[in-house]
Amino acid sequence: MNRIEVCTENYGNASAIDIDVRGSREKFWFSFNDSPNQKWLFKNTNKLGTNKKTFEDIGEVIFYEICEQVGVKCALYAPAISVKDGVEKEGVISANYNPLGFQEFSGYSILEYYKNFAYDNYHGLNVDSENTLDNYLHALKCFAATNRAARVDVDKIMTEMGKRFLLDYLCIQSDRNWYNVSFLLDNSSCNFDLSPCFDNGNIFCWNFKSSVIEHLNKLLSNKNKISYLNEFLKSKPIAMGVKTCMSLHNNETPHLMSPLPQTEDSITILENEMVDMILKSKELQDFLFNKLGKENNIIDKAFFEAENKYGKMPELLHEQANRVFNLRCEHLTNLVKQAKKLKEQEEMNEYFV
Repeated sequence: MNRIEVCTENYGNASAIDIDVRGSREKFWFSFNDSPNQKWLFKNTNKLGTNKKTFEDIGEVIFYEICEQVGVKCALYAPAISVKDGVEKEGVISANYNPLGFQEFSGYSILEYYKNFAYDNYHGLNVDSENTLDNYLHALKCFAATNRAARVDVDKIMTEMGKRFLLDYLCIQSDRNWYNVSFLLDNSSCNFDLSPCFDNGNIFCWNFKSSVIEHLNKLLSNKNKISYLNEFLKSKPIAMGVKTCMSLHNNETPHLMSPLPQTEDSITILENEMVDMILKSKELQDFLFNKLGKENNIIDKAFFEAENKYGKMPELLHEQANRVFNLRCEHLTNLVKQAKKLKEQEEMNEYFV
């Protein structure tokens, strides 16, 4: 795979701007010398504090290409290598998704609007403001009520969040915590909307060792059952929920979250709530059936586009992504079809009673 070189040493092709301390990966902002007004973020995708490589760099690139296929806004990512003080570090670079400097709100800060807006001073009621789509719906309404000048299209934003949630589920994106969700407010037009999605590299279990990826690939190629995938994914839980919280707080750092251990029950709850969410939205049904279906070859197209730009990528990752994505997509599609059929039958029975 060909990587874009970022050299910030004397006479290099880039100038370092600032260290970014957010998240668990080493990051810094920079500009290429031939376009000083465009800021880029370099992220080292090795395991924290080590030289052990993960495949999160490829994850960022492939998720961007998946989003391009299905019309979801995503920050641009490209594979890169940083050269600084004679040390080379592999990772990715990402173009600044907020070049005009709009006011930015993390998912956490938006959820706090809900918590603060609805807090009962008389009874000391603590309002649920966990990282769930249902709470974002309440929070956005509270934000709009508190910021009357802001143009907040809650339905549009929630539909977009629903699409991203489906992609995260199908790609096993386990890191969509409330700091990896962001909103932008254009103070001139007062338009308030989701930012492009970012920090997407934690997909398809690619941050495990190659031997684990090979094991899962072999398991799914032989069995090809959702139960085997779910058993494996008990160690890879999703961070965001639909109505039910999928994460817990650390008492020492209550503003941070850790995923709850995933069980068959929690997977069932998550999927049932997803199905209910999809059935209530024709746009999400169209997104699932017509944009993400197996016949659309989303993964193949994403790898094709990425390899056209950056060269050959590991076939092992391509195979695993296809198996996981298609297996989960087929499973979710069947659940929605079954639920839809059951609902239609119930409505028919009520009609004839």
